[in-house]
Amino acid sequence: MSKTLTKYPESFVHLLSRKETKAITQRWLSTFCDYSQNIRDKIHLNQYLWHTFSYKKHSSISGEKALEVYRAKPLSQYYVLANDGELIFIVTKPIERCLFKDFYVFPEDIAGTIAFTHEDDCGPYFAENKKYKKEK
Repeated sequence: MSKTLTKYPESFVHLLSRKETKAITQRWLSTFCDYSQNIRDKIHLNQYLWHTFSYKKHSSISGEKALEVYRAKPLSQYYVLANDGELIFIVTKPIERCLFKDFYVFPEDIAGTIAFTHEDDCGPYFAENKKYKKEK
């Protein structure tokens, strides 16, 4: 399965358990989608998590600028979250394409995220965690 998830199967590290996936997805949602259910419904968050960025409910940059920021912050591991929140896998190389049409890439500490969408005219979106404080 790892060979089909990403363009770089050699960078595949681990597929998270359902329990781990649920916990990390909840952390991601509380970081980037921390608003009322009424607003979530209005922006159709149940369809695409990246609506939090396209509807400007969480500040982000998009397009080439988003890719530049993402590419400029190399990490040792990247978490890749499927849009439905049901699957997360870890890779050692930054990815911009995978099996999922809509997906989110972020570090373990969720200091920021990039959202890749299926739409040609939407995204990608890069957002920082407003509450993140880098340890000194």
